[in-house]
Amino acid sequence: MRERTSFKVGIVAIALLVVVAAFFIPNPEGLAFEGKMMLGILAACILLWITEAIPIVITAWLFAAAVPIMGILSPNERGKECGGHERIPAGRA
Repeated sequence: MRERTSFKVGIVAIALLVVVAAFFIPNPEGLAFEGKMMLGILAACILLWITEAIPIVITAWLFAAAVPIMGILSPNERGKECGGHERIPAGRA
C-alpha cells in the first residue's frame, strides 16, 4: 500500500512541475501566454487521468478551477470568448 501512495504523490508532483515548467518556458511564436498555460494544464491533467493518481472526477474539477486561477479566462468572460451570450433574451430558448 505504501508503494502505491508514494507513486501517486510522485505523479502529482510531476503534474505540478509540468504546469510550473509551462509557466516559465518562453512563449512559442504565434502562441499567446494563455494558450501556453492551457496546454500545460491539459498535459498535467492528461498525466493524472492516465495514471489515475487522483480520481478522474477530481482532476476534471481541478482542470476547470485551474483555468480562471491561472488567469487564462476570468469567470466573467466565460461565454463571451466563444460567441456566447451573458443572458438569453426572453422568448428565445
